Amino acid sequence: MGRSVLHFLIEGKPDEVATLTQEIALIACTGCAKENYRPVTMEGMAQLANLTFDVVRCKNRNTRFATGEIRRNVALISQLFLKVPDSPLSNNHSTYLGPYYSSTSAESLRIRLTALVNALSQEQADNEDAQTVIRNIEQWADGLYETTKELLLAAIAARSHFTIAMIQWIAGLTELLLALSNAPACNPQTKKDLRNHALWLVATLTWIPDDKDSVTFVETFQLTEALFEAATDARNRGCDDVSKEIGEILLSWTFKGGRYITGWRVLARGLCACAAFALMEGDGDVDALKTDIRKRLQDDRAPEREVLEHAARGIHQKADSLPVHGHWSSRIDAAISRLDYRSLAPLLNEIATMLSPPSR
Repeated sequence: MGRSVLHFLIEGKPDEVATLTQEIALIACTGCAKENYRPVTMEGMAQLANLTFDVVRCKNRNTRFATGEIRRNVALISQLFLKVPDSPLSNNHSTYLGPYYSSTSAESLRIRLTALVNALSQEQADNEDAQTVIRNIEQWADGLYETTKELLLAAIAARSHFTIAMIQWIAGLTELLLALSNAPACNPQTKKDLRNHALWLVATLTWIPDDKDSVTFVETFQLTEALFEAATDARNRGCDDVSKEIGEILLSWTFKGGRYITGWRVLARGLCACAAFALMEGDGDVDALKTDIRKRLQDDRAPEREVLEHAARGIHQKADSLPVHGHWSSRIDAAISRLDYRSLAPLLNEIATMLSPPSR
């Protein structure tokens, strides 16, 4: 059925595309009602993932309608399937929705898009086929944030471990779109559009609820690490405006998730990450960071004194432990180990003092 959709697209019959993708979705939804039919859901997601990949590679210059229909039907299946009971052991949501959303399976959409973007990045600026595919990917990414946000929030509300797949999907696609924007065959307008789509996509993470249970649940999947990596990746790709925006999202999450004392030390860890990121950018960004921290500490929703004191102790301890060397599983710690501790340690101590000034 998926191949029929591609045939209709090539023939310029978008109405048939909508009809057939809806039929795929309806059949795939049967797995939401009966456990024995769950492989049907997985196959439906696989067909829609394959179809998305085929559509963005086709030479038709107007794929926006087709990709929009596919995206809406993927969201329909996913939203319904998230109502199926799940647990960390069964991991039904990630398993059966994986053909589209997985970041680890070699057959998933994201992994295949990564290979495609890498290939496109090697093409010459005048390669018309590459230009068409890049434009098709831009059309697919346009509005992607809407269904992504809804699915992320649904996964969090269900306390589903599919949440980690969504965080990885958001971070991974942000990276892909920014990488594609630097391809020689990407024209200036498409470059701008791709970077805007990437920013809108990563901004979906700002919609995460700020209650303690949600914060603790989400940080289980290392959201702070993911945001830091996204910011540094954008910086390394020369996407400075996007990098700064993601850096602000990281700081926002740090104070949003850092309002509570949890085992994840969101406030202390996030501020260490923000300090490291600011030092990578330069003195101007360090000053801007300190100004922003002071402003947030004066906000009505600033963390309470006990939380601030707890975070300040952690940041002072981090500063006192510098320099540190070794192999790190944490991207934040790895970045900190590469920075000049003579600049980082004083900055961390200054930030800690902002949180909890010494008593007079």
